[in-house]
Amino acid sequence: MYSLLKYLVLLSILVGIFIPIYYQSSDINHIKYRLIHHYLTYKHRFFPITTDTRHVSTEYRAFEELLELYPLVSIDSRITDPLEIVKSLRQSYQLSTYIPRSLSCSLEKQQYTYGGRSVDTYWINRGAISNNKNFILYLHGGGYVFGDIDSHNGFECYVSEYFKLPLLHVEYRLGPEYRLPTAVDDTMTVYQSLLEEGKYTSENIVCMGDSAGGGLVLLTIQSLIKQHLPVPRGIILLSFWSDLTLNGESYEKNRHIDKMLPIDVLRFLVSQAVENQSDIINYSPAYHSFGQFPSMYLCAGTGEVLESDTRSVYKKAKEKNIDLTIELGQYMMHIYPLFYLYAPESQQTLKNIREWVNIKFQGN
Repeated sequence: MYSLLKYLVLLSILVGIFIPIYYQSSDINHIKYRLIHHYLTYKHRFFPITTDTRHVSTEYRAFEELLELYPLVSIDSRITDPLEIVKSLRQSYQLSTYIPRSLSCSLEKQQYTYGGRSVDTYWINRGAISNNKNFILYLHGGGYVFGDIDSHNGFECYVSEYFKLPLLHVEYRLGPEYRLPTAVDDTMTVYQSLLEEGKYTSENIVCMGDSAGGGLVLLTIQSLIKQHLPVPRGIILLSFWSDLTLNGESYEKNRHIDKMLPIDVLRFLVSQAVENQSDIINYSPAYHSFGQFPSMYLCAGTGEVLESDTRSVYKKAKEKNIDLTIELGQYMMHIYPLFYLYAPESQQTLKNIREWVNIKFQGN
């Protein structure tokens, strides 16, 4: 009996050591999600749902089921005070649990100042990856209301390591405390400060953003063009939000199949991001010009509510003869490329984007 107990204790210690090493995280909830995902993957592989005829991987099906068990974002219907809803969204946002920061990733906080305004940023892997000056300027998603360096540094660290480029995260201010256009002003502050510093030119920068962060990239580029300032070398937009009117056909068509982004959450976010509802069009880049834009890589899932945002911007930019690449992940949900740990479709999209970035920076 004593020998068995000793064996079980030793086994528990070994499991406690090797599982965090295998998953590269000591976060108990992350490890739990990964283990459940593995179980669900095997379930879908050996006991497939015959009524689901979509051509997607078993890993992706498992991830959809995992999200139903542990939603990334949701609104508690029992809470009615808008400020309490915002607080709940910020506290419950689980992106860092799904995609934790790797142990090898380095973060360095830096404040940039321009025109009397200062904005906090975080350099990821600066000096540890590349000797040249090229880098990714990243604007995080979260509906202009939630999200920050803590939520996104797991994905940003992976992008930096996988693309072999430093990445600069902009900690722009959020609504409802600071409504639009504050986020645009903050991003412009960082961009202009970088150029004024003299170490970087616009040719060294590729801007990247997911969801509202992608919309913020578009608003920033449109602002740069209006002010006759140099635009970055290229932009990458993942499931970007460019129509705050929520009028695209996919908002209705995909509202019941997008496992990631509930339509009620989007409506609430609009009310918190924009002070006056009459200004919604002003902060919907889809309704503004795409003339003089840099090269664009547009990505969305055909199963997400924001699909029509991508199609609309692609059409308008194409009319202006902008250099465009579009990738529509068949049946994929909102911001699916972020979940590279869970689905091969996500991994393939990031591989495609990396190749595009390498081409854009070639010879620079």
